[in-house]
Amino acid sequence: MTFQEFYEIYERAVINNTYPDWRKGQTLFNMLTFHNPGLANQIRGSELDPFYLNDEPNVCLAFLAYNWEKPTEYRQSDG
Repeated sequence: MTFQEFYEIYERAVINNTYPDWRKGQTLFNMLTFHNPGLANQIRGSELDPFYLNDEPNVCLAFLAYNWEKPTEYRQSDG
């Protein structure tokens, strides 16, 4: 899965209010832990962690886009 594919899934979840009790940042982080757990672990608890953000986590999204293809310790298989 590419970052663009991930972002489109995230964007649809926000637009369709798939998780109505979740903040935008919470939605992003929870989806990230499923699709790219290694990258999620890299940002967990840091200033990039979007979990508690109500607004669009733009800085985090830029970081994810830049680092998406880089190998991480806990990368989930695409297949």
